[in-house]
Amino acid sequence: MRFGILIFALFFFASSTQAETNTLCIQEFLSRTIFDPGPKDGLWGKKTKNAINELFSQANKFKETQIKKDDAQEICKILESEQNLRLLEIGQFKKYPINITETISEEFSNTKFDFSTIKVNRNANYFCSFTINYKRSDRAVGKLQIENGTIKFQNHKWFVGQASKGSEIYLKEEANLRVSQSAIHGIIPYLSYVGEGETAKPIQYVTLGDKYKKSNTNTAVDKGIMGSHGFLDKRGSMATLVINECSDKAQKEIPNVLPVIFEDLDVRVNKRNSNFQTVEIDFHSLIIGSEVFDSLNIRLLIDYASNSANRGLTELFRIQLSSDGIMPEEKITNLKKCKSISWNKSKHGLDLFYLIGNESYRNSCILEVIYPEKRNIIESIANSLPEILKLGLESEPGKLKDILHVFNDAKEHEL
Repeated sequence: MRFGILIFALFFFASSTQAETNTLCIQEFLSRTIFDPGPKDGLWGKKTKNAINELFSQANKFKETQIKKDDAQEICKILESEQNLRLLEIGQFKKYPINITETISEEFSNTKFDFSTIKVNRNANYFCSFTINYKRSDRAVGKLQIENGTIKFQNHKWFVGQASKGSEIYLKEEANLRVSQSAIHGIIPYLSYVGEGETAKPIQYVTLGDKYKKSNTNTAVDKGIMGSHGFLDKRGSMATLVINECSDKAQKEIPNVLPVIFEDLDVRVNKRNSNFQTVEIDFHSLIIGSEVFDSLNIRLLIDYASNSANRGLTELFRIQLSSDGIMPEEKITNLKKCKSISWNKSKHGLDLFYLIGNESYRNSCILEVIYPEKRNIIESIANSLPEILKLGLESEPGKLKDILHVFNDAKEHEL
């Protein structure tokens, strides 16, 4: 009798252990997805059951699944099969099925706005830069055009994590804004930040018009345009559409990039300090077009992005050079309208920064204040930077590879 009980106990223990192993296999797989199985303890519970059913339902295009504890061994085999990578990819985001119950055909259906009570300034015709800010961080940056009082968004980028890809279409196609003498009115689509592994958030449509703060910049641009136009998102948080750098003329064509000739130079890659690194470049002889330099010193300033940012590997990549000889002294006051990342005044003099990648659209502000015939200098150096680095770091291939990787990453994020 005792012997029989012992055999039964061993059999039960072996079966229980196998069941826990299969459940643990499922839990470990789910822990690498957005579907939370609860603690990885090998115990089949409500969280594990719901998570695996949600994953397989999503993988089967929302055909409801009924996976039970008895199916654990079979499910574990699937998770360890060649379907592993596909299921893992599907499991990085939660998707939700929706039913469209009405036909959406009217233009600006989501941003329809009654302008009948707004006196639109149809004489407003400008080319401007813009940012959409939320808690001191840029959500979107780029260009817009105001044509007869109507705003049309041009090239721009969103920085909203996983929601950034392909998001440029929303402002271009759906924004519905008009300019009056007192503010910008209408409705625009607004994207919330989505972190890696988070559930995608629906697009918000927010109204502008009653929270305008004029820019301090002294300009002849019509009132109600340059400055911050606040709005509340659906969660009650304040964000702003900031309009700046407006002109009644389109940005001039970028001057032709001139050939750069250099043979004798030194390049030093300084040690990275936290998220910041510099590269010193000393030219002992340099020719840009017909301009001859006996010597020229520039620096590369690299601000690395945080892991949670969606601005690529670099937050900012700048070329720094002295303003001596390339900018009239009387233009220094004009720099106040340029963002602080574009210039710096210290006891050693005034330095200008040319941006590559993120926020490179701000270069137009700097180019406007330097001598027209000198604009080619910065842009030509920027264009030749890979060849400059290759020559200066040919004896240090590891450092060359790292800096070129950062440079190429920054280039990918230019508008």
